[in-house]
This record gives sequence, structure tokens and C-alpha cells, in this order.
Amino acid sequence: MHADMTLSCDGRKYAFIKSYASLMMVIFPIGVPLAAFCLLYKRRHEIEERDTRLGGDDLKAIAFVFRFYSQTKWSFAILDIVRRLLPALMITLDKSFALLVALLTSILFTVIWRVVQPSWDLSSNRMGYATTWFIVICIIALVFATIGEDLETDGRFLSWVLVSARAVRAVPRRAALHCTASD
Repeated sequence: MHADMTLSCDGRKYAFIKSYASLMMVIFPIGVPLAAFCLLYKRRHEIEERDTRLGGDDLKAIAFVFRFYSQTKWSFAILDIVRRLLPALMITLDKSFALLVALLTSILFTVIWRVVQPSWDLSSNRMGYATTWFIVICIIALVFATIGEDLETDGRFLSWVLVSARAVRAVPRRAALHCTASD
């Protein structure tokens, strides 16, 4: 459609694909986490009894879903899937409201990560916690960018915030690598 902006998508020819896309906007963010939960719940005892991140050969096909989480925190993978799919649901919302929902969701997820500490090991927990704060900082930068559009300011402040956040994120990563190397 970008090739010829004069084409109209309002006719009967495009009605089916619009309906299909609308249906998938609802089914996909609900269906994927639900299917993953059903799959993991059915194998939860094997997941909880594993000695390695990936588990045995019997869990090899689904290990990509739970491998980052400890034996008893396998269900956190579902929460993480929901968090990652949430922006797909917010695409139809007003931009300001979507940013507010994203900021609140990110802060909530950061607090949950800190309390639950779902990762397989301590260094991964630290890295995950630092990464959730990085996401919060990026969303705050998006809020500033949105405000900046309204105020017609330049992007230097936003650039400074993002570069600083990236630099701060590198510190826990180096600390986590150092902890892993010294163990």
C-alpha cells in the first residue's frame, strides 16, 4: 500500500483480511500464552525435577520456553510471554494512554522480577532485574520524546537519557560476568 497511496482498502475485497487481522489481534496475545501454559503445565513435574537448564531429552522440544527460569519458577515464562505480547494489544490505544500502560506494566514487572527472582542463577537474576529497569528508562525516554514533540524541542536530552541508560545497564552485565567467572 505504500507504493500507491491512492488505493483504497475500504472495499469488499479487503473486508475479509481486515476481519481476520482484527480477530488475530485478540487471539494471538491470548492464545500463545494459553498454549504455552497448557504445554508447560502438562510437563510441570518433569520441569521441576530437572537438574540442568534444558532438562533431559524428553524436555528438549519445549526447553526454549522455560530454560531461563529455575525449576519452581517455570510459570514465570508465561508471565514474560504476556509482557512481551502486551504491546500488540496496545497498538490500537491512544499513544499517551499506551505509554502510561507500558510504563506501569514495566514498573510492575520490575517489582515482580525483584521479589520473585525467577532465573536459574543469581547472575541471571541480576541481569534480568537490570534489564527490566532499562526497559522502564526507555519508556520514560519515550514519554519525554512524546512531550518533546509537543514542545518542539530537539532530541539531545532524549539521546543523553538513552546513552546513559545503556551505560548504566552495562555495569550489572560486567558484574554478572565477573561473578560467573569467579564461581
